Amino acid sequence: MITTKHLAKLKKYVKKWLKKLGLQGYEVHLLLGDVSDEKAAAEVSFDVTERVAIITVDESLEGDLNNKSLENIAIHETLELLFGGMRNLIESLYNSDVADQEIHIAIRTLEKLLRK
Repeated sequence: MITTKHLAKLKKYVKKWLKKLGLQGYEVHLLLGDVSDEKAAAEVSFDVTERVAIITVDESLEGDLNNKSLENIAIHETLELLFGGMRNLIESLYNSDVADQEIHIAIRTLEKLLRK
């Protein structure tokens, strides 16, 4: 089960990846809660205009919550944020499923490059 120590460590990784991806201008908050996708460890909601984001971590998240897995969550959610403006644009032209599919193709490619 995820603890406040895990959440604090995740916050450090999020800060690290915001800096690496040039997203330091975002105000990012981490919360424990329900995640809409049962397969996801976390999800991010954001306002690209206001540069504010909330990363919600699944409060029932279980498994090996070691540093590597926490950093992988941080990488994925900050990449979601990186493509936030693009997601909004794609969703204005197509539906959210198309946007999600195309964004995740890019995210999975970058995750492979960025993970140790």
